[in-house]
This record gives sequence, C-alpha cells and structure tokens, in this order.
Amino acid sequence: MFALTITPASASIPNPKPGEEYDFIVTVINDQPGEVQVELSVDPASFYLAPYTSLSPSSFTLSPDEKINVNVALRIPKDISPEEHILYVVPFSSGQRWSPFEVSFTIPGNQVHNLTLKRVEVPDTTQKEATHIDVELFNHGNVIARAVPHIEILKGDTIIDTVDGKREFLFMPGKDYNLSILYDPANLPLGFYKARVHFTYADWRFTNSLEDGFQVKKYSNLKDFEGTSQVSIMEGESLEVEMAITYASATEYSLEAEVEGTDVTLNQEGFIEAGEQKVVSFEMPTESLKPGKYTLKATIIYGEDFNQKAEKTLTIQVKPKSSALKNAGIGLALVLFAGILIKSFQAARHGREGTARSSTGRRSWRRRRLERKLLKAQERYSRLEREMKDLISSTQKFIGDSNLFLHEKF
Repeated sequence: MFALTITPASASIPNPKPGEEYDFIVTVINDQPGEVQVELSVDPASFYLAPYTSLSPSSFTLSPDEKINVNVALRIPKDISPEEHILYVVPFSSGQRWSPFEVSFTIPGNQVHNLTLKRVEVPDTTQKEATHIDVELFNHGNVIARAVPHIEILKGDTIIDTVDGKREFLFMPGKDYNLSILYDPANLPLGFYKARVHFTYADWRFTNSLEDGFQVKKYSNLKDFEGTSQVSIMEGESLEVEMAITYASATEYSLEAEVEGTDVTLNQEGFIEAGEQKVVSFEMPTESLKPGKYTLKATIIYGEDFNQKAEKTLTIQVKPKSSALKNAGIGLALVLFAGILIKSFQAARHGREGTARSSTGRRSWRRRRLERKLLKAQERYSRLEREMKDLISSTQKFIGDSNLFLHEKF
C-alpha cells in the first residue's frame, strides 16, 4: 500500500524539565508513485504545545521513493500541568492525513481534577431551526480537562431525547470557557422543554448538571410584535404575539385572548421556568377578519394560586388585498370578448362571401365597407390586446412590490 511515512513513529522524554528544549530528527519517506507536496503541522489535540514547537522544514516536495530529515524541536512550557502530555506532528499531502509522529512526556506532581459547569442557556426555537445550547465552564483544577458534553432533553420529568458529544473539548487549568453546542429540535412537538447538561472527563468524572427551559414554537415568518401597541396585517394572515412574564418560582399559566367584536378567540396553557423572564408566544387565528381595525386583548393568569396576571392590548389594522389584479382580469376578459366579436364578424364575412360575389353592385360596396371596418377593428383589437398584456404585467409587479413594502413597513 502506498503511503507517506514518518520514522521513527514516536519518541519520549524520560526526565522532562520545564523551560528546556528537546530536539528530534525524523525521516519523512514518500512511498507513493508520484511526486507529493508535504505539509507538517501540530495536531489540534496538542494545540497548547504548538507555540513551543518548531518544525524545520515544515513544507517540502518529495519525488517517488525520496525521503527528507525534519528537525522537531519542543521547548517544554515552564507552567505546564503535572500530567502526561503528547505532542502530535501530522503530515498532510493532497488533503490526506497520514500517521503522526508522537513525542510523549510526563510532568510529575499532584493532580487536581475540578471542572465546573457555571451556566446553561437555551434560546427558544422552532422545529425548522437548529438551536444552540450555550454553556460556560471553569477549570478549577491544575490539569487539562478533556471533556465530552452530555445533553438530556426533558418534557416535564421525562427524558425524551439525549445527545452524547462525539468530540472531546480541552479546557486548560485556571481558565473560563464559553461554548455553544448545536441541537436540532426537528423531532420535538411544539411546547416547553428543559435541556439538562453535564460533561464527563478524566476517567469518567462528571461535572455538576445544570438545566434551562426553552420553547419549541410554531415556525412563522411574521414579525415579532412584542412591545408594540398597534400592528398591521394583510387580509387572510394570522398574527403572532409575544408577552414577557417574570416570576420567582416555576409556575403553570393560562392564557385567554380574543379579538373584540368577533368570534376569534384563543386559549392556551403552558409552564414558566423559575426566576427568569420568559416569553409566552401565541398565534391568533385572524385569517377570517375582514379589512378594518380591531382590538386584541390577551390575559395571562399565573402564580402558585393563579393570582398573578399580565395583560396586553393590541390594535390590529387588517389591510385589504389589492383589487388591481381583479380589475386587470376584468380588463383582459373585455379584450378577449372584443376579440371574440371581431372573430365572429370575420366568420360571418367569410360565410357570406359567396353570396356577396353574386349580389348586385349596391350590396358589393356594403361588403367592402364592412371589411374595412372589420380590418380597422382587428388592428385596434391587436393593439389593445398588447397594451392590456403590458398593463397586467405592470399591475402584477406593482402588487408584488406593494405587498413587499407593506410587510417591511408594518
């Protein structure tokens, strides 16, 4: 099998001393049938040693069966942690990663493992949008924490989904880290959930667990009207509304909303997480409202004894759909009708042509006059048909631009 090889494959430093530099000579051999361009670099698994490593040369070209000696110099950091460390030097050629050269050494000392999860935050999302679970960790220990995340998604107290991380993250001692982990809620029904997070590290040690609640909402391309008192929608559209609630303890809530003077109502129940401001989202089925101005009133009752209340009032302006397209359609129908009449006259002319030829001169001039009139009418019809098609095209573009403007404006 053709390959790019490094020999020796590994080396060790028996009694490493922080602050001192150690040199190694390795040979890179091209066992492939063609010429290759080779790049050497420090692997991300030992990224913290990269600033203390030099490779000479780090880039070169090898012909078939050619080899080259490379000097790998490693200066051990003075403040390096008391544990085993491995430097990985990886060769690449044509996008292919080959087996690395490894330098291992162990710094003696008492090890303290203490990785702490400080914060977990999960924003609300929809079934069509991947969300991110934001976490903050601090490594209070004196060794590197090589940790893998574990996530549980709960509905109430029931675990309905789990995500085990496949990537190992390195957290250096004495440092604070912020990390975002992607999560796809596509399989979650609409509702309220909690994400519980912890990390495993150092031979199955566990960090503390933290959790945060989030809503999976119905996807909507409508605007967020939080904080406004008047909104505009087009006839036939629904309206999405959000209300913010703050409560010291976890609580259930009950929502009642109505558009006054209509039969458009909504009842919704849910759960509010403790100690944080939460946004309650609901979508009013306003598709049946005719153009005009309406008042929406929404009330949320919550608290241990449902003795807390939040209210919101919105003025809704339902704008009519443009009638320009309808008028354009009527105009086209009139043009087509005129065309049918002209074609009927033409058919009548051809049907009577034989009779006209055998008629007297008195009827012949009438036929010629009728033909001239029909010809002029046909020309006017063709011109009118072209103008009406242009008008319809312009009208449709105007309607599209107008609707886009209204959505952006309101």
